[in-house]
Amino acid sequence: MKTLGSLSTHAVVFAKKSWYALVLVAVLFLINTAFQTKLYANYFAHPLWFAVPLLAVASLPAVRLFLVRNQYFNAFLSSCVTIVMITLTGVIGLYPNLIPPASIRRTA
Repeated sequence: MKTLGSLSTHAVVFAKKSWYALVLVAVLFLINTAFQTKLYANYFAHPLWFAVPLLAVASLPAVRLFLVRNQYFNAFLSSCVTIVMITLTGVIGLYPNLIPPASIRRTA
């Protein structure tokens, strides 16, 4: 976003090429997670929470679209949304194992 010349050109070319690898890794992660973990148990218990991983998946094509349109700030924002939503996907899926409720915490 803030570079000019050849560095900017190389960054855009790299981002466009690496986007495909990012999508492949994201899809493999989501599929493998369904078989290897219980991450989706909270989502099936509360279907409305599926909006979080769906937003993560929807923001990936937006990154590519904005790169093709040379709207680099929007591509950056879409990338930020992807990162935040993927992180939230994990946190929601791991609750309460990641953050146990206060009622079951042991006192010292």
